[in-house]
Amino acid sequence: MEVNSVIQLKSVLLAYDFSQTSHKPLHHALSIARHYEAKLHVAHVVSSLGYTIAGPEALALATERAEREVLKLEQDLHKTEALANLSYEFILRDGDVCEQLELVIKEKEIDLVVVGTHGRAGLGKLLLGSVAERVFRHANCFVATVGPGAHEESLVERDTAAHTFLFATDLEMRLCKRCPTRSLLRGNSMRNSSSCTFCLLSRSPRVFIGRRQATCHK
Repeated sequence: MEVNSVIQLKSVLLAYDFSQTSHKPLHHALSIARHYEAKLHVAHVVSSLGYTIAGPEALALATERAEREVLKLEQDLHKTEALANLSYEFILRDGDVCEQLELVIKEKEIDLVVVGTHGRAGLGKLLLGSVAERVFRHANCFVATVGPGAHEESLVERDTAAHTFLFATDLEMRLCKRCPTRSLLRGNSMRNSSSCTFCLLSRSPRVFIGRRQATCHK
């Protein structure tokens, strides 16, 4: 099946966790939803990890706290007019984070998921980065990951005429028909661009030829 030559986003999902690194993904999701005139769904999942052992009362308290945080977030966005003329919905769930996000993607027919990454390694990646990775691997729609080193403004906000795209691939897919970046380059966000650079990156596997080392004779 060939990818549509023009991206049409009607529903954008932001996976929000109220961490310090959530500001950039929120800004990107707002900008993208506004640019494509799409409905924005802001989802927060109270993870059941840890609360199952602590008991149902602990989970209930965590859910109540999350409800207050979601309400405050909505109020703050209204004060800054970030939600002006934008169709939106705030979603609060509890349970396994990735499973709940996958349910939201299916129920709301999401076209694009925006999720932040924390740029951590070791245990931090195991607990936090795994959510972004699982969503990236299993979502049946576009996924935009926003890391701590990402630009504050999203791509659709930039007024520069030139855009550079990096597409990392293992060359196993049929690039001509299924490359998602091909669709992006022809999408609405690129309509006013006069110049685009498309970089293809693939790492070749190491090839070992025998065990003998070459010797140099003088």
